Amino acid sequence: MAAPTSCTALIPDYIREAALSPIRLIQTTLLLLAVTLAGCGGLQALSPAPGATPQTSSSPQPVPTPASIALDVSAPAPGRGAVKGTLVAEDTSRPYVATLYLGRAIPPAQPGFPPMISFSEQSDPKAAQDPSSGAFGFKDVAPGTYALILWSPVGNKLIEKPGTKESVLVDVKAGEVSDLGTISIR
Repeated sequence: MAAPTSCTALIPDYIREAALSPIRLIQTTLLLLAVTLAGCGGLQALSPAPGATPQTSSSPQPVPTPASIALDVSAPAPGRGAVKGTLVAEDTSRPYVATLYLGRAIPPAQPGFPPMISFSEQSDPKAAQDPSSGAFGFKDVAPGTYALILWSPVGNKLIEKPGTKESVLVDVKAGEVSDLGTISIR
């Protein structure tokens, strides 16, 4: 088989011809990234500029991290509450940086069953997080019972209490700050 003459030759027809569903869009994005890095010019941007001296150090260079951000959840708006806590990686105890949301917990109709969680990226509270410490905060949250959700482009995960299958639930009350303490994530 002859090598393709351009990057577009590597892109399947369904990508060029059809409207993309959200799942197909993620698959397509990953495919295009792989194609680019596989030799269609994507790695050239990582090469030193002409005339520049290449770096000869074999040790990894430090990656700049965002400055710590202030998480002030101490004074929620009238009729609202706040939630705070810290996420750490279970195996290293280092800050765990993630996109967190609060999803409404709907009580079960029958005892002994877990609550149903209602969640929307567009309307549910999203946390601010300090990447240097893992501290997070939700400010001005409507009163109610919520579950802590770890969001990612490929799926969401309810955060569970360590050693159990129980979701971390928080009762938000007007005028109060609920402290979830330190939560370890696997």
